[in-house]
Amino acid sequence: MTGRFRTLAPTDTPVITDADRQFIEALGPAIRRQLWLRFTKPTNDSGGVIIQLDDLPLAPSPDAADDLITVMTMLAEEGQYTTVSPVFERRGGPEPTTRDREWMHAIHAAARSVGLALGLVLISHSRGVRAYAEHPDG
Repeated sequence: MTGRFRTLAPTDTPVITDADRQFIEALGPAIRRQLWLRFTKPTNDSGGVIIQLDDLPLAPSPDAADDLITVMTMLAEEGQYTTVSPVFERRGGPEPTTRDREWMHAIHAAARSVGLALGLVLISHSRGVRAYAEHPDG
């Protein structure tokens, strides 16, 4: 138990760094549907840069990966970031929904296209934050 909410991490989750832990604690339980993208460098202990995408549609549009590629390319080039970690904030339980998985596929495709590694995947849900080593479909 962390604070007033639960943070769940499965046994296959890699070591969660202090920066990861601080970010998870800052997130807390979901308030509304939105997507956060956290960009980091291998030696970045400060947490990198985080962007928030609110008014997230339930399902990604057919060109969602292209839109994400534009954002990821700009940040990867400007900040020399090597990893992107998505956070899905939405009400409900900790298990990924079909819609979560659709977004995960779009984010994974965009990250792969830009040459970014996919880091820790988080779902901020009604009762806390759930950490995954990678997106649940592998």
